[in-house]
Amino acid sequence: VKLGESTSAAGGLPCELNKHLKLELEQKLPEFAIVDDSKIVTKSWKLKSKGSAIVHTFDGPKSFFAAVESDPSLLTRLEFVVTDYHFAEGVAENGLDFGGRVKKIFAKPIFLSSNADFTPEEVDGSIDLVIAKNTVDYSQLKKLIG
Repeated sequence: VKLGESTSAAGGLPCELNKHLKLELEQKLPEFAIVDDSKIVTKSWKLKSKGSAIVHTFDGPKSFFAAVESDPSLLTRLEFVVTDYHFAEGVAENGLDFGGRVKKIFAKPIFLSSNADFTPEEVDGSIDLVIAKNTVDYSQLKKLIG
């Protein structure tokens, strides 16, 4: 480290090197998406999975599909998608509708996060599993799909 060069608190590494190492570590973590209009819910998913997975959060279907359009590799990096059932006022589709649209371009699991009861006929073809409307971490979701 040269005189006047800033360092990180962790081990005295130059800040740029520390940022690079952090980015490398994050790139090796599994990734999944949460689609929920509640900032509290998305924040809690991020906190619960911190260090074990990269959580991409979206406030609804529109922002999810915009992200996929701007970064098509996102779909290949995601291991699964978790969606809320009810989106913000003004959003015409629900989580089952959204799940059906995602299924057309995404072959991996889609979880519907809800405390409502759904019949197998209601969810057929749109989502893979209904999970309770509470925050769990990446490893718990991974166990559900084997």
